[in-house]
Amino acid sequence: MNPQFEINLPYVPPNIYKCVIKLWCQTNSDWKLLCLYKLNLRKMISVDNDLEILDLYKTNTLSLQLNDQWFTFQDMLNISIVDKNPNVLPQPIQSYTFDSIRCLNNLSNSLQELAISKHNLMQQIKLYIGNLQDYKNINNINVVLNKLQFQVHKLKHDVNKLTLQNEQLNNKIYNIKQKINDLHNIIESFNTNTKEIIENKLELYDTEIQNMQVLQLSLQQQLNKYLKTNMKSIEFVFPIDNIDSTKFSILGFQFPQDHQELLAICYYNKSSIELKNSYYQPEFDSETQWHNFKTQQINAALSIIVQLMVLIADITNTDYKYKMVLQGNQSYIVDEISKDYPITKKTLGNGNGTSSYRFPLYYDSTTNEKVIMSSGNQSMIMNQEFEYGLKLLNKNLVILIDKIQSLMIGDGSGNYDSHVPIECLDNILWNLKYLELFMTV
Repeated sequence: MNPQFEINLPYVPPNIYKCVIKLWCQTNSDWKLLCLYKLNLRKMISVDNDLEILDLYKTNTLSLQLNDQWFTFQDMLNISIVDKNPNVLPQPIQSYTFDSIRCLNNLSNSLQELAISKHNLMQQIKLYIGNLQDYKNINNINVVLNKLQFQVHKLKHDVNKLTLQNEQLNNKIYNIKQKINDLHNIIESFNTNTKEIIENKLELYDTEIQNMQVLQLSLQQQLNKYLKTNMKSIEFVFPIDNIDSTKFSILGFQFPQDHQELLAICYYNKSSIELKNSYYQPEFDSETQWHNFKTQQINAALSIIVQLMVLIADITNTDYKYKMVLQGNQSYIVDEISKDYPITKKTLGNGNGTSSYRFPLYYDSTTNEKVIMSSGNQSMIMNQEFEYGLKLLNKNLVILIDKIQSLMIGDGSGNYDSHVPIECLDNILWNLKYLELFMTV
């Protein structure tokens, strides 16, 4: 089997005579290097007449067809053959002799003399012609008459030519004026008809716009009524009560007023921060039991908050940027946007190996860790995944607030003159309570 390959090369300068040829083969969808040839094209010999004699060649001989001729290399043949097309080097040109240099010098001098003679002859001819054009010389009267007759004939020809061009230009001007008049008539007719059509269309559009505005106002009122009814039902199931101006409870469970207070309870069990509930106030034998009770109350309240936000999103058709998944008091939020794990200086905690990352919306003290501060001298207790989950929860809350404002306010024709404030996003229950009041007012 003698495989043949045809390669079309671009222009290659004549001083390039070395090249490398690599042959690859494919086995089981993998490509492997079969052999490599480093060629010097100046060492090739022609084998056109001996191409069919296979015994002449060694195994894996490489033959090249260049300019319709076949070539190979002497070391790929079993028998040495004479190159039929040897590269004949051109004979060097002999140097000039003193006699040839002398002849060239004489030729150069002769050319210069000829150029001078030519210049002198031209000057003499000009002088002679100038004498013939002397109008005061009576002997030149015939020459002057002939010249004047020629100029008169030329002027007549130019006048006729200009007259014809003027007539053509006058015809073009007349045609253009006619076209302009026709266009003016068309424009006047178009303006008259178009003005009437546009005025009729504008009147029709004004009527349709007014009807659409009335319909939009009616739909906006129906939408607000629908949202108000559903929100009152949700508020009845998940009541948010204010303990004081900044502290709130949901379903009877008090929730910290900001993230700083929440983390102070989870990390350090600060006794100055109380979490009340409407059901019972048990007594504990140790600080650890009391701490566990408060963290469980925080997790329960967070789960209710997530469920409340999911319900509000359902009735308002809100798409959260980060998906929230209900799972008892161990709900979590999913980041499907970040390409890399968003928490710096921390390895992937989920172990799912996918492009989405889950972050807990519940506190688990077993996942706490000591994080070294940027100064490098101090460390602090942190639960980075829990804190990042709270951050994503706040982002979803902003999306929910914006969506409800756009639904309730619409184009501004309703009775809603204020917006939901978002200055205290850390106080989640405060924002949700304000949102409920905004929807049920």
